[in-house]
Amino acid sequence: MKKFIFCLILICLSLPAQSYIPKFWTISSMLSRTRTSSPLKVVQDITVTDDELGNKYSVRETIYVKNGDLIKIKIQGKDALSSQVRHSLVYKANKKFYNNDGVISSTSVSRNFYSPLLYTKTATGLRKYLNLHGYIPPEGLSQPQTTFISNSVSSIPESYVHLSRTNGKVSFAITKKLSTPGSVHPTTWVNQDGFHLGKIRIDKNSVINLINYKEFTKKNWHPRKQIIKWKHHTFEINTISVTPISSRQVNSELSTNSLKNDGQLVNFNNEALESFYKIFR
Repeated sequence: MKKFIFCLILICLSLPAQSYIPKFWTISSMLSRTRTSSPLKVVQDITVTDDELGNKYSVRETIYVKNGDLIKIKIQGKDALSSQVRHSLVYKANKKFYNNDGVISSTSVSRNFYSPLLYTKTATGLRKYLNLHGYIPPEGLSQPQTTFISNSVSSIPESYVHLSRTNGKVSFAITKKLSTPGSVHPTTWVNQDGFHLGKIRIDKNSVINLINYKEFTKKNWHPRKQIIKWKHHTFEINTISVTPISSRQVNSELSTNSLKNDGQLVNFNNEALESFYKIFR
């Protein structure tokens, strides 16, 4: 009898402890609510430091976003690269378009192109992206059914949602399989406070931290800094501005034909920065 009472107490204590881990359906819905439905223009600077020589190389990106499936990135070199880099890329329907000697060519989007996670505006779109790229299982695409135990709603955690901590914040780690020292799996972290995307781990070589969020305009939250660790390189992205744009700008900037007018200088003169545009763009 004493054992039975003890087990009952443990069960009762465990249910409240689990109740603060929301369902993934709720987490993804709350994350989408931090994003405006308006098309956006994002201006940001990317800097990489040469570990051997200590030199810094920087480019400015101007990003035009309609949604996670239609993004344009304009690249302009800064300082030493100002006359060497001027290029544009359009991402549409899982294809990357670019100017190839006056001809618009395309290739498949890199699996490390994480920008759709920042700019997808709907919860449905976020779920589809995470499933397609191996972060969640297929059941994450379906709304979970409510379960009742003793006439009260239970919140038994899903196998792919875990309480965690990243960048000093309590977060929800979303992954199909928890990583071990010998095996690393794709994982995203969503901060419990504010429901912002806090970290993305694509594989053992590619980790992105998104910190210091700001509401640039109403329901238009964006990290002011992104730090990308890739092998032995560190890339720092600082956000300058995030502003809504008009339908006219969307039509003019996000057209693949606009690439013909944007330039085609891509002499990065730096292995790390060149790798960034091969791996993450």
